[in-house]
Amino acid sequence: MTVVTPVYPPSVGGAEAVHFQVAQALSQVADVTVLTADLNARGSGPAPPSDPPLAAGTGPNVRYLPSYRIFGERCIRPRWLWRALREARPDVLWTNAPSLTGDLGSVFGRLHGVPWLAVYHGDLRADRPYARPYGRFETRWLRAADGVFVYTDTYARRLVSRGLRSERLHVVPPGPMVEPALEPVSRAPRESSGPDPDHPFLFVGGLDSPRSYKRPELFLRALALLLARGVAAPAWIVGEGDRRPALEEEATRLGLNPSVRFRGRLSDLELAECYASAWALVLPSTSTEGFGIVILEALRAGCPAVVSPAMPSAELFESMGCARVFRPESVEGLAAALTVLASGSERTRLARAAAEASSRFGWSVSLPRFVGPILAAAHRHRGARRSGGAEG
Repeated sequence: MTVVTPVYPPSVGGAEAVHFQVAQALSQVADVTVLTADLNARGSGPAPPSDPPLAAGTGPNVRYLPSYRIFGERCIRPRWLWRALREARPDVLWTNAPSLTGDLGSVFGRLHGVPWLAVYHGDLRADRPYARPYGRFETRWLRAADGVFVYTDTYARRLVSRGLRSERLHVVPPGPMVEPALEPVSRAPRESSGPDPDHPFLFVGGLDSPRSYKRPELFLRALALLLARGVAAPAWIVGEGDRRPALEEEATRLGLNPSVRFRGRLSDLELAECYASAWALVLPSTSTEGFGIVILEALRAGCPAVVSPAMPSAELFESMGCARVFRPESVEGLAAALTVLASGSERTRLARAAAEASSRFGWSVSLPRFVGPILAAAHRHRGARRSGGAEG
């Protein structure tokens, strides 16, 4: 079977984590080839298609193929992708959407009678001029898939309203990205009256242009509003990217120094310690945020979250009582939610719910639900192929 994706480790992100974990799990029971864009290759410049597996002998065969940059995405060149697919002769294809690379892979599957399943990570950013027409095309194209994975019931309802059949949808939350061995044991909520420099509000996410939908600037403006009202609001900003200098300048302009610290990119261990120390995780993303894996990582450290109502996972975490959804979706709304959460009693209530909710999420829970439909489709295809050969 073959995984077709423009994103894969060693690049880092939520989509990469899902592709890596599923490909690793599938490789334990089948021969798996991952076809991905050369942007993800180690070192400088494109990696040749004959690159060795990421973890030789223990996982899938990963091939980094030449790609173009189109609409901010690395799209594998069709000639290289289809040549690699012909060589792989897959029983099933697993792709990601929305993605030009994934669409090219699924076209190959339809033309050659190979079943394909896709994971729909989230809608395109609304500010992109091509978002609406491409989004309409993508959801129509997905109607032909043998199965579509989404992370939340919110997205399942959204895709059904766009014409996808509910019986082909699989709602499977992802697992966290932080290595389990590095996670601190969930701690009892701290007995503290409010956030302080050692227990600050926390933002975790890429500070690059493609991830501007995470809106760290909204967080900074809310912190400035709290500061003006006399509410202690220390914060750590964890992440790296081309927008970091501008965000640091914004923090200075708003008078947030030294209460706001930009921590850069951290190791898994350092990040786990941040979650365990933080007063609350703050993620003010737009609806482009497919799920928010960092919320799962925070919950397992007993750290509650403050999230935007636009996020598809907001409804889920709010219903579990481990996150506060800020309304209205504005600087004032976020500042109001942070003010309430600055109360020690409110933070304690949410932190207890966070520790309880964390057991519901993890790769041990999610992977069988990803792998099962993919293997079932491959089994049906092999059976049909054998039957056709016998009849011939």
